[in-house]
Amino acid sequence: ENSELYANLEAKVEERTANLNHALREVQILKEKQDADYFLTSLLIEPLGKNNIQNDSVRIDFLIEQKKKFVFKNKELEIGGDLCTTDRIFLNNRSYIVTLNADAMGKSIQGAGGILVLGSVFKSILQRTHSAPLNEYVFPEKWIKNSFLEMQRIFESFDGYMLISLVLGLLDEETGIFYFINVEHPKITLYRDNKARFIEKVGRKYRKMGIHGINSPIQISLFQMQPGDVIIMGSDGRDDIIIDLDEHGLEVLNFDEELFLKSVEEGNGNLKKIYQAIKKRGELNDDLSLLRVSYKEFEIQSKETKDKEDKKFQRIIEDLTENLEAQKSKKEYAGIIKTYEDLIELQPLDKNYLLQLSLLLFKLKNYERFIDYAELIKLRSPNNKRNIFRLAIAHIKLKKFQRANSLILEILNLNPQSKKAKILELILSDLVIKSV
Repeated sequence: ENSELYANLEAKVEERTANLNHALREVQILKEKQDADYFLTSLLIEPLGKNNIQNDSVRIDFLIEQKKKFVFKNKELEIGGDLCTTDRIFLNNRSYIVTLNADAMGKSIQGAGGILVLGSVFKSILQRTHSAPLNEYVFPEKWIKNSFLEMQRIFESFDGYMLISLVLGLLDEETGIFYFINVEHPKITLYRDNKARFIEKVGRKYRKMGIHGINSPIQISLFQMQPGDVIIMGSDGRDDIIIDLDEHGLEVLNFDEELFLKSVEEGNGNLKKIYQAIKKRGELNDDLSLLRVSYKEFEIQSKETKDKEDKKFQRIIEDLTENLEAQKSKKEYAGIIKTYEDLIELQPLDKNYLLQLSLLLFKLKNYERFIDYAELIKLRSPNNKRNIFRLAIAHIKLKKFQRANSLILEILNLNPQSKKAKILELILSDLVIKSV
């Protein structure tokens, strides 16, 4: 009887073992299939994150550490939702370095899916820019805005299942001016004279790309890089580190964004050393990507040479300003416009010339060209009500009623009591009725 019981037990153990082995084989097959999918996805993403920029004045480095690791055909690989990419484009015969650092929602395959879409869309935007006619005049601010809106429209179609935070920037290779938009991404860090600080005062201005509707007028920021400057963009994996365990053994996450500045200083602005400094502070809890841009980092310029260049530049500005005054007294409007444009190109950060030129074009009733410059002012200073008001009038004059209406609504949003905007609203509705 005992031997029969023993035999039954042995048979059951063997059956269980066989079932278990079968289940393990099934899991192994599934895992291999999943890893093959991961591998294919990582192959598709690879060409989207290229760094082709290395020249005398601008150097770019990437560091990406995706959280999800996997093995395929004895190769150790990783997959995730972070992307760094860069390229060179020409706008108005000027050379700009494009930088994009992005973080897609979700870990492993979900994040990778977002990056696959983003990278492909962005590649097509760059391709279109490369093939555009060279004489086509596009301001860098407008290029960033149009690129952002195109990507936003595509991600809105995923109904919130694919969200992205990013920094998109253009660096003027000649002047060192960095134009950028930050869409719910951590702040950009400047490393200058062995000190790290953020170049943005306010963080998280916009909601993630892909959420329906943009919650704030689009603003493009400008930052003047000096020779030797380094700027670092990074995903929130740099902040989301596990720094401790509480008394219940639960993970304690870091919420101090300033902690990253300390890591940048400890790493002397070098990405690998910064990464080591972050890991010393805690364990990574998310995908991490860092994109480093340096401007004339190794160009040692003597004080005499710099002073000579500064004086030469000042002389050009003084000559143009004198020229402007002479043209104003003779009312040579074509000359005045050209001189303003030269001054704007030489000093893009000076808002004053931009404003004066837009006012002149408005007074001359040159509404088409006025709109170009007024839209530029709006991208830099979205809350300048007077500029928006003039823009609305110009659009009414050109019978572009839909755009005029949205501008009037923007003024009323900034100041619901604006009498001028309400009068303009009545004029517009009157004109729309007549035009029907």
